[in-house]
Amino acid sequence: MKRITSFFLTFGVLILGFAGLVSAQTVSFPDTTAAPGSTILIPIYTTEIDPSDSVQSFDVEINYDESVAVYSDYDITGAILPTSWFTIFYSPAAGVLNGGSFMTSTPYLSGEGVLIYLEYNIPETATGTTPLTLASFYYNEDLMTTIDGSITIEVGLPTVNGNAFLENQTSHEGIEVFFEAISGGAVSATTYTEDSGSYELDVMPGTYDIHYSHPGFETVTVSDVEITVSVTLDDVTLPEILTAAINGYAFLEGQTSHEGIQVLFQADGPGSVTDTTWTAADGSYSIDIIQGMYDVYYYYTGYGLCVLEDQDLTFAQTLPDVTLPDIPSFVYVAMPDTTIYETGVSVEIPIYITYVSPSHNVLSYDFYLSFDPEIAVADSPVYDISGTITPAAWINTYDTSTPGVISGGATSFDSLNVMTGEGIMVKMRFYIPESAVGTTPLEFAYVLFSEGSTIMPDHFDGALTVIAGGVNEIPSNTIPGDFVLGQNYPNPFNPTTTIEFSLPHTSKAHLAVYNLLGKEVGILANQTLNAGRYSVIFNAEGLPSGFYFYRLTADDFVQTRKCLLVE
Repeated sequence: MKRITSFFLTFGVLILGFAGLVSAQTVSFPDTTAAPGSTILIPIYTTEIDPSDSVQSFDVEINYDESVAVYSDYDITGAILPTSWFTIFYSPAAGVLNGGSFMTSTPYLSGEGVLIYLEYNIPETATGTTPLTLASFYYNEDLMTTIDGSITIEVGLPTVNGNAFLENQTSHEGIEVFFEAISGGAVSATTYTEDSGSYELDVMPGTYDIHYSHPGFETVTVSDVEITVSVTLDDVTLPEILTAAINGYAFLEGQTSHEGIQVLFQADGPGSVTDTTWTAADGSYSIDIIQGMYDVYYYYTGYGLCVLEDQDLTFAQTLPDVTLPDIPSFVYVAMPDTTIYETGVSVEIPIYITYVSPSHNVLSYDFYLSFDPEIAVADSPVYDISGTITPAAWINTYDTSTPGVISGGATSFDSLNVMTGEGIMVKMRFYIPESAVGTTPLEFAYVLFSEGSTIMPDHFDGALTVIAGGVNEIPSNTIPGDFVLGQNYPNPFNPTTTIEFSLPHTSKAHLAVYNLLGKEVGILANQTLNAGRYSVIFNAEGLPSGFYFYRLTADDFVQTRKCLLVE
């Protein structure tokens, strides 16, 4: 080998006088694997060099099999080699690499770890293993101890293995390990752990998000894992979700069967998750629920709402009995709290109503609703009764002449055509100006039913929040072949998550988020979009933890998916 110091001097480069012997160091290559047709970076490692050694240069000769690997370049990103040093490598013969680096100005070489990375191209025809032989390695003029490495070619799919464990368990069998394809030729795949927690799976090369899940335990996600060769992943442990066994009784006033009362547990603190169950014929119910603080709601159509507030459900217990009163003498009319992630669009916000019986004889309703005209403007038409309990034959009359106010309602001229049912009474239509940002209350001054009705409406105000964000088109050279609503990621999430969807042709797309009660809590998209792939960010800040549903409606396509907000 021609020593690099001699090589540099041949070209008239001055090497500074060496200060003395360099303390004994070990320089090494790792053993690594690669796939045919890939490019890999191979580090040269060094033990710790002290500045007092005054290391001004290194030179090296490396031998390898060019049918397996071909040198192409070097890289010092993340290495200890100073960027001010002059570096050169050259190949005097096939399978031989000479080169090194020297100091053109301070600092001296110091530290430990990766000295430099060498880039090798792996031919498509490569097979077998090549040694990476450090034939010689010098710091200044002193020969160092070396440890050789190797490159082994792996033909076929990369094998991924690892371990996943359940917190506080002795058996770890059945953890789902889902490899979600992200990019680079990846194909989604799933496997499950053995009793010991180990798993193994062959996957297509590419980039993945890996989700570890098991009932009763929190899902763990490792994002953006690039897999090109066989690899052992880091161990993961799924935290245990602690539950409490809850039971109790709920009854319907005046009835002998109490089956079907909905018992909804609404999260009211960190770690709580909204959940629901129903009563048996004797009124009993039971549920294992994640520990936390809850408000417990009891629902049954035609009966009054009952609530047990601030229940500390951190241990097994029996809740107090509740009795739902017969058809109440009043109903609730409510605007929801709604979040919009778009400006310059029209949105519909429902006005909800609890159960109205035919015997209530409701023949009209009238209300006065106010809001901030800087954030929302009454659209035209301002109402929509499709999919509501307002009879189609009723006459709708509204006044929107005052900015920030909608007043009016609907009336029947047929004494037999009464309003009955529950759900959405009417949908109000608003335009969101381009400049809109912030929150406006949606406040009722009053809600009235027709004279002669046997019930009185009570009303609850809502709010409309506009958050800058919007629908973002994902660049693509192809047009989707079908409507697709993707699973949000990350999931579980806190407080933001991304939702993607695809449209095969120009469509009016409505994407909204709902809680377990079916209440709309956010509108992510409500506009006409061209064919393509889109993404939108859902920000759940301010919402209680628990399960939510998001639904895409476009033309005749409707799809709903579930997501989990955690604290």
